Amino acid sequence: VRYKIAGTLVVLLALTVVSLGNVTFSRQRGILEQEMRHRAQVLVQQLANVGKEGLLTKQELPVFSTIADFQKDGVVVYAVVTDADGKVFVHSVLNKKGELLTDAPALRSLRTDGLFFQETVYEGAPVLDASLPIIYKAGNLRIGTARIGISLKTLGEAIHRQKVTFLRISLAFMAIGLFISFALAKFLTRPLTALAEGIQ
Repeated sequence: VRYKIAGTLVVLLALTVVSLGNVTFSRQRGILEQEMRHRAQVLVQQLANVGKEGLLTKQELPVFSTIADFQKDGVVVYAVVTDADGKVFVHSVLNKKGELLTDAPALRSLRTDGLFFQETVYEGAPVLDASLPIIYKAGNLRIGTARIGISLKTLGEAIHRQKVTFLRISLAFMAIGLFISFALAKFLTRPLTALAEGIQ
């Protein structure tokens, strides 16, 4: 009886901890993803504004300078401005200038009419790709597309650190819970022990 009571209490504690962990991580992941999307939106809007001037004046240097600034913190893994046909005007990789991008993420970004997010892979690593059409307001003419890729590695690392911390806390609680469960079970079964001795 003592072991059954202790086991039941431990199982209930474990289920509570697991449920709490799932809810916490789901909410935390959602918050982090929302923050990353907001950051990507701000950056791609800045790139689109600079890219519009660059495309209209055929000046590449201001666009490339903006891209270089984006990449300083290491979160932005690539940035590109293409013309209306999908040909690279400025890319974070210099030798891609003039190249016609035909990969699936690039084609999807060319078809979008507004801010568009997609998760893709760049050089073997997961990235959040944000694209925005560059519109020349006189005649509402699309003259190009701005795209940036933000590494999802930082998101994965942040969630992993939280999981490790939560696991350590959970193990500590489980150890304390196990001790309390056996102590409580012993306390609850003490009258049964006295009764058994009395019967004998």
